[in-house]
This record gives sequence, structure tokens and C-alpha cells, in this order.
Amino acid sequence: MLSQLRIKNLAVVEDVTLDFDAGLNVLTGSTGAGKSLILGAVNLLLGRRASSAVIRAGENSAAVEAVFDTPATPATLGGTVVVRREIRSNGRSYAWVDGEAAPLKQLHETCARWIEPHGQNEQLRLRDPDTHIDYLDAFGEHGEHLDRYRLALAAFNRADGELSGFDRRAALLREKEELLRHRVDEVERAGIKRGELDELEAAIKLLENSERVFEALGVVFGTLEGEEDGSSGATVSLAQAIRQLARVAEVDPRIAAFVSQLEEAELTLRDCADGVRSYLDGFEFDADRLRAIEQRRTYLLELERRYAMCSDELLDKSAEWSRELEGLAFEDQEREALEKRRDGALRSVRSAARKLRTARTKTAGDLDSEMTRGLEELMIRGARFRTEVGYESSADGPLEVGGRAAVARPDGGDVVRFMVRTNPGESEGPVDEIASTGEISRISLALRKAVRARCGSDDIRTVLVFDELDAGVGADLGGVIAEKLLDLSDGFQIICITHMPQIAAAGRRHLVVAKHSAGGRTSAHVTPVDGKERRREIARMLGGEEGSDKRTALAGELLAGRSQTKRP
Repeated sequence: MLSQLRIKNLAVVEDVTLDFDAGLNVLTGSTGAGKSLILGAVNLLLGRRASSAVIRAGENSAAVEAVFDTPATPATLGGTVVVRREIRSNGRSYAWVDGEAAPLKQLHETCARWIEPHGQNEQLRLRDPDTHIDYLDAFGEHGEHLDRYRLALAAFNRADGELSGFDRRAALLREKEELLRHRVDEVERAGIKRGELDELEAAIKLLENSERVFEALGVVFGTLEGEEDGSSGATVSLAQAIRQLARVAEVDPRIAAFVSQLEEAELTLRDCADGVRSYLDGFEFDADRLRAIEQRRTYLLELERRYAMCSDELLDKSAEWSRELEGLAFEDQEREALEKRRDGALRSVRSAARKLRTARTKTAGDLDSEMTRGLEELMIRGARFRTEVGYESSADGPLEVGGRAAVARPDGGDVVRFMVRTNPGESEGPVDEIASTGEISRISLALRKAVRARCGSDDIRTVLVFDELDAGVGADLGGVIAEKLLDLSDGFQIICITHMPQIAAAGRRHLVVAKHSAGGRTSAHVTPVDGKERRREIARMLGGEEGSDKRTALAGELLAGRSQTKRP
């Protein structure tokens, strides 16, 4: 709850500290006394924009500080949270949460967990149609339905995301597969052999030097076998030398060794001569073959340039690409499994959404009856309240409503909007469009009362600040509104700025706002009242002559009557 609010140098407020109790707190005062500044201070804590114009004349800054007492929960220890916002003369705004500097967004999020303002210039939650579904779910206690839907939606989103991710990866793999297959096919068509380029280079070199090679080999063959003019070659001469030595080999064993060596040499020379003869017999210069070999070399060099690797490396890389292609084979079974999982999750989320819609549609009728009765009690004569449960269609929405595709929202497939008729004979319209400030405050009051009566609690903020709740309302409605506020204060801390004595008398704590002038300056002050002072304030609010005994007696009766119904 909000236990304390301190306002310093804000407009006519110089330095005021307000202490609040649990339950219903009321603020009263004459018109223009500055009561609405309390709501303005709350709005500053909630992050509303502010300029240096809000700073009290002659001061350099304005500040608002609040102390929240938070209850212990299973997840938290509870304790005290202190928040502060300061507006300086340069127009800049600064915020603190528990003494630590914080961005304005953090200040807003911290305060918005516990406090909700209702005032003439406020964008009330009811003016935001997106919040209407929260009220309906709170009234219908749809928490379990919501939890099942959200779990199903999360499962569907995961399954759908996995399938979409697979399809994206598959598309990339298809592109990669085409590229790899092209490369492998190109290398296979090239028919590259290891070391082929070196062989081609050697063949080209030989063909380019064929004349010199033929001439040299002819000389070698003539030397070995003899010339055409009949002169003997080396092999003939060597045979003659062997025969000469063989005749005297028996004279000296060493000569026999010479014969053996020369015989081996003769065999070697004859093998060489035969080889040269065979080479010369088969040797032929072919210009077409030279061109073909050169073209093959050019083709291989172009491949090497394009792939930035040599031919042998390209063969190794092609084998690697082939293995990668085998791994890129699409697993139809994997996609089928993912699709099956997605479809199962889709059925589950659709089922959960249908059950949630059924529950909301049923609850809407009960809420409409309760609200129409509550608005009549709050003197909105001829009121009619209707909850419209619709949906947002979308061609690719995963949900189905009436055979049409619908958007899946975080809280279901439903779009809820409150419709109201506030005067007999008039047509109904959206609450956020046709209800006046006073009417929408009473609608909110009736709505919270209905939620609390139905389920004992709701999940909306714990501190409610009402301003202008009694705007445009006759005195005969004061007691009814007071009763509603008292009922609501069982579950919420309420701060109500009011002009109605019945409401003021119902408060557990009563604060009076007044202006005082001194030294040419005006300041607003806030004073807690009780006993005689409170009776005097209630009497003032009742009107009539100053100090009237009847008015004072009536104030006493109001306070005495309310003391019997006040909550502890």
C-alpha cells in the first residue's frame, strides 16, 4: 500500500507530507484548495510528462516522493520501497528507486505495479479497449483457461518456429547443393588425372623440341651400331675387343675378369641401341597432337585459376564436395516429423482458444447483468452494459472462429470491448468513446465491485486514486457510492478526493486540503482530521449557515453511522 506521499514545491504546495492508512482514505477541501494536486503528484510518479512550469514560483525544483509498504509473498520478503521524482528548473526530470538513480521508465513500472489513478484528465484503463479482456477474465476467473491457452500457444510458436527454421535452412541447403553439384560435375567432366598437367607439360616440351631430339638420337644410334657408310659402331668394336681378350684369358685370371666386364658392357650397349632404334622407329612429330595437348593444358590451367587450387588439390576437393553432398540429402522424414508436431500443437492451441472463448462468452452475460444492476445502483438510470466478444480476422491467422482464420493474441483469439448505454432512449456505444469522466469512474467502480463480489479478488493494482468520482452526481447518490467504495476497500487501498459528505464520512482516514496566504505567498496545506475537526469539516461540506447546529448534528450522524460499517 501507499503509506506516505511527500510533495515539495509543486505549484502552490510548498512542503506537504500525507500519511495514508489501509482501506478508504478521503481528501476534502474547498473548491480550488488544491486537492487535485495530489492526483497530479501521483501522475508524476507514474511518469507523466512535466515541465518546469509545475515548480513553485521562486524555487529551483519540485519533488514528489512516495513510500510503499509491500506485503511478503512466496516469491518476495516484502518491505518498504521508496520512489522519488524531481523536476528541475532546466526542464529535466530525474528519478530514484530505493535511493538508486533510475530511468523514468523504471519509475513508472515500479509505481504502476501498485497504483492506478482515476481522474478527470486521466486516460483510464477503461479507455483502453485492450484492458477490457482483463476485467472479463478476472470476473470469470479464467486463469486456468488462460494458462492452458498460453502454454499451448507457446508450444505452437516453438513448433512453428522450428518448422520455419527447417524450411529456411533447407532453402539455403538447396542453393548450396546446386552449387556443390555443379562443381563436382565439372570436375568429373574434366576427367583430371593426378600429375596430368606435369605430363602435358613434358609432352609439349618434347614435341616442341622433336627435331633436335631426333637428330641427337640418330647420332647416338650411329655411334652404337655404325654408320650407313659401313664404318663399325661401338657395339661391333666392343665385340672384337672381347674376342681378342678371350684368346689370352687363360694366360692370366685377371684378363678373364676384363672379358666379363666387357661382356656386361656389350649387353648394356646393345639394350641401349635397341631402345634407341625402337624410339626412332616410333618417333613422329604431330602438329595436331601438339595443339590438342596445349588445349588440354589451357583447360586445366583455367580450372586451377577459377578454383584457386592446383589440379591434384581440385581432385581432393571434389571428393570432399561429394561427401558433403551426401550429408546434404534432405531428410523428408525430419520435415514430416516437424510438420506433424506443429499440426498437433495447432490443434491444441485452437482447442484451448475455443474453450477460453466459450468461457468468456458465458461469463460476458453474467457480467452484463451484474454491471447493468450496479450502474443503476450508482444512479446511471436506464443504463445498459454489454460485453462484446469478437475476434480479429487474418488470412494467415492460426486460430479459427466461425470457420474464419483469426489472429492468435497472447491472451487468446478474442477481442473484448465493453459497450454501454448511459441514458434511456440513446444507442449504446463503446465505453471508451461515449462515457463521460464521471460515468467512466462509476463504471470502473461498479466493475471492480462486480469482480470482487464474484471471485473475492482481482489481479489489478492495489492502490486506487479516485478524483471527480462524484462529478455531476446528486447528493442522493453519495451514500450509494460510499457503500461501493467501502466494499472495494476490503481488497484495495483507496484514496478518494471528494466533495460529498457521505463519502468523506465513510473514510478510515480523513485529510483536509486548504490554502493559506502569508507574506504575499499562497501555500496549500494538508491536515489529518478526527473528532471535532472532522465533524466540522463534514458540516462544512453539508452546506448551510456557518456553525449551524443542525448541520453539525447531521455531520455527527453521518460519522456515527459510518463508524458502524467501516472495515477494520
